[in-house]
Amino acid sequence: MRRGVAQLLFAVVYVACYGLGIWLITEHAPAHTTAVGKAAAAMLVLAAYAVGIIVHELGHALAARLAGARVLSIHFFGPPDRLTFHVGTTAVSLGLRPSGQVVYPARQLSVARDGLVTVAGPATEILVAPLWLLLPVSRWLAVFLAFISLTSGLRDFAPGTDEYESDGYQLFRLRARLRADRDISELLAIPDWIAVPDAADRLIKGYSLDIPQAVDRVRELRARPDLLLRLYAQPWTLARRPEPDVQKVIHGLSWQVLLNPDVPVDLADLAADRVEWVRNSIDPFDDDAKVRRADVTHTLALARLRQGRPEEVRALCGDALARDDLDPADRATVLATVALARHARMLSGEKQLDEALALNPDADLVAEAVALLRGSRADTGEVSDPRPVPPSDDTPEVALKVG
Repeated sequence: MRRGVAQLLFAVVYVACYGLGIWLITEHAPAHTTAVGKAAAAMLVLAAYAVGIIVHELGHALAARLAGARVLSIHFFGPPDRLTFHVGTTAVSLGLRPSGQVVYPARQLSVARDGLVTVAGPATEILVAPLWLLLPVSRWLAVFLAFISLTSGLRDFAPGTDEYESDGYQLFRLRARLRADRDISELLAIPDWIAVPDAADRLIKGYSLDIPQAVDRVRELRARPDLLLRLYAQPWTLARRPEPDVQKVIHGLSWQVLLNPDVPVDLADLAADRVEWVRNSIDPFDDDAKVRRADVTHTLALARLRQGRPEEVRALCGDALARDDLDPADRATVLATVALARHARMLSGEKQLDEALALNPDADLVAEAVALLRGSRADTGEVSDPRPVPPSDDTPEVALKVG
């Protein structure tokens, strides 16, 4: 509700400024402007938009450097990029879109400094707006160019809907991020912080707001099943309309719990409830959701397997297997899930396991399926085929903040 009011306010201000600029043109432009004059004015207007993008991204980059972060790349009019060169260690790219990005490791900065970097882009556009008045052009045109810069900066302050598209969205979250950063610091100062009643809620909130300490703890939990199970067993607050990042972290932690073949039945039941909550809270019409419904449905299938309900697995895996864009490793995991469920029902899962091994033998659940299905065959004297060698993939995985 508060974001909607803020969006409306900024929209009104933006339209008012833009309308004033149009009035300046209609009321003060010369009545008999030549074609050359009109073309020159149009070129200056386009130049004002282009300069605004450049100034905006340079504002982000300079603030990031002053705050202590290394600027990895600056994208003017992109991505996608058409031309890239380096200024020192910073990659500078040029594209053809009316947008821009600055990439830097935001986790090197405190929440407050990261907020200042976000403010710097649109604030710089607003601060340089008066400089257009110094151009040796008609007064009405100079004022209009100044208004273009001003309204562009105001627009970028407006709360948007996506963290990586709108500076305003990040600023809208800044107060919550500062509060969450303080809460996480207080929580982690307690020796046995996992035992704190609201530890899970505070950690999930901090993770969803990209608080570095919360992100580190979640990663640590994924490598420490004993700590994860303790935290997972606690009561969690599940909102009716959660933020996409909350859906993502709850789904991710539930998946990590369910990967354990020896997960207690009570935790499997709890995981199933939480995964169903995630699935029910996803907007089926949102193509940009951070958690895909088909992935969550597959996680629910794994929960049913751990609950001892393997007869429900195949139907739940259908959505994931029907996707054409499923990653080979993910498809191998889904097939391994089906193989495990068939084995639990005293049916053969060899076909699904063979296909999973051909896709990616190192994918989640494949090793478990091999141990269970091929182990059973070894007990009867049969020898399993050797696992195929997967294609190599040397692509590094890098997590960066785009601002």
